This record gives sequence, structure tokens and C-alpha cells, in this order.
Amino acid sequence: MTVQVQITAGGDDGHLYNAILGTSGEILQIGVENQDDTYANCPSMFFRFTGVAIPAGATIEAASVTLVSAGGEYAYPGDKTGYLKGRKVANCPAMTASSTYEDTTTYPYTTAAIEWYPTSANWVANTSYTSPELKTVVQEIVDLAGWTSGNAIQIEWHYSGPEEIEVYNGNWRKVYAYEHATYNPPILTVEYTGGATVGNPWWYYRRKRMAI
Repeated sequence: MTVQVQITAGGDDGHLYNAILGTSGEILQIGVENQDDTYANCPSMFFRFTGVAIPAGATIEAASVTLVSAGGEYAYPGDKTGYLKGRKVANCPAMTASSTYEDTTTYPYTTAAIEWYPTSANWVANTSYTSPELKTVVQEIVDLAGWTSGNAIQIEWHYSGPEEIEVYNGNWRKVYAYEHATYNPPILTVEYTGGATVGNPWWYYRRKRMAI
């Protein structure tokens, strides 16, 4: 089975910028764009997908997010990159404040983290891109106690660099958010097999027949 879910509300995608959680703009950003920014100013963006119809016990065969680029630049050498990971929560709530978003005790990250940070040549504005394989991230969430079909999954894209960036490095990636009027919002696609069967278990019917 394949399920595809896109962001359907402005509060379900956003980014952390200068310690403020922004959920109302047309563009999301990670990385360092402005000369006064540092690594800590713009570390991540998030996508909360609601109503994900995957049954408990399912095996995730494939998963990815599709994002529409709003542009990017890379103009400084070094060990900067990015990672996609999820919140290891069976039904991730909407996060409306930076204090909640940064609470990784209540809302921990998945152990699985997939490296992804396309070069600027491969991050052309107004172009749709599909992430690398994310099935380990999604499987970790679906395997949690309390997961049920229709729950919410939050995927995040984190920029990774030195703790201190002392010079402007022009290293950033942007994505169109739900609010943009022209381009698609972030989309999650998952292929799965198995999972809990809906309805009464087999023994219910057997007992019923035996009682007749």
C-alpha cells in the first residue's frame, strides 16, 4: 500500500530562526544566509504530516519527503551538511512555540537520521526534489507503542556545522511552505506492507460458528 500526505495547515510546517519558531511564512530555511547569522540561528525546519493512514505493525518498505526548492547557495568549504530525522513520538502534536520544539526530552528525535544536503547546483529554485530513503525514520515512529492509523508524523531537516561559524559562509537551503500560493507544500510518501487488520479477529468468527 502507498499513502501520500501533504501539509494541510500553516502551523504544520515552519523553521527555527533566531530562537523563534516561525510557522506563518511562505519560505522555510536552514543554513546560514545573512552575514550576521551563525549556525545556531537557523538550524532546522519541520514538516508535520497529519492523518497518516499506516496501521500499527506495518513494515515500511519505502518513504520519502518531496520538497519544492526556493533556492540555495554554498560558498564556503567545510564539513557542513544536513540530516533528515523524525520526532520519536507516536502522534506528534502541533508545535507552536520554540520551547516545545526544542524540548527533545518530551519529543526526542529518532535514532535514524539520513544525511541530505544537496549542493546549490542540485537545489534549483522552483524545482521539486525527493529526499533519500527515509523508511528507517518512519519505521521507528510506526513501531512505537500508541501508534495507530491516522496519527501525525513530524519530519525535520537539520543543518549541521561547527558549533561556531565565525565567518559568513553563504550556505543555506530554502523550501516553499504551505502558505505559498503557487508551489506544492511538503509531501510525505510511504509504501508499506502488513499491519493490524481492521475488524474482528479470526477467533471471533470461529467461536460464533461453533456456538450455532
